[in-house]
Amino acid sequence: MKVIVAIAQDNLGNRGDIINIKDGYARNYLIPRGIVLPFSKGNIKKLDMEKTAYNKQVKKEILEAENVSAALSQVSLSFVEKTHNENMLYGSISEKDIHEKLTEQGFTLDKDQIVLEEHIKVIGDHTVNIKLKGGTEVSIRISVNPEDQPEPKEAKAEETVEPKAAVEPEAAVEQPETPSTPVEGLEEGSPEQE
Repeated sequence: MKVIVAIAQDNLGNRGDIINIKDGYARNYLIPRGIVLPFSKGNIKKLDMEKTAYNKQVKKEILEAENVSAALSQVSLSFVEKTHNENMLYGSISEKDIHEKLTEQGFTLDKDQIVLEEHIKVIGDHTVNIKLKGGTEVSIRISVNPEDQPEPKEAKAEETVEPKAAVEPEAAVEQPETPSTPVEGLEEGSPEQE
């Protein structure tokens, strides 16, 4: 059976290709799913009009991707994260984190467009690729810095203040007890010592 490929497939061909396939495969599987159209002049004309509109759309997407690519190539993201063992992050930086930072800067991308082989787990400078429509790919720089540790220093300062505050009330309690030291001289077996 002669058919026209409506949706590009690896095993069938590109959109608009005219191919011969077995009747049952075409009627029972490909045509109901819209992958191919029966061969006719009307379908050829319809596909040509769709192909023209599709090509215009692709050109528009490529132009937009080039504009976004130019803007993204100037972007440098910076993350400040908690660390341990000198340069290892407690967590990691994922596609989601990068997507959120780019969205904050006004870029509208899908998380799937951000290509990370594995999550970033080390402090330093990294390069991340972003795949845009039309096959355009751009790299952005990501800088991961350790979080300054002022909070633990403040906590230590608070800890040193707190014990002093805790000692002062105890000292106040001990002071009234010190005048009672002469009471210690009472004889053994007195009711106050029991």
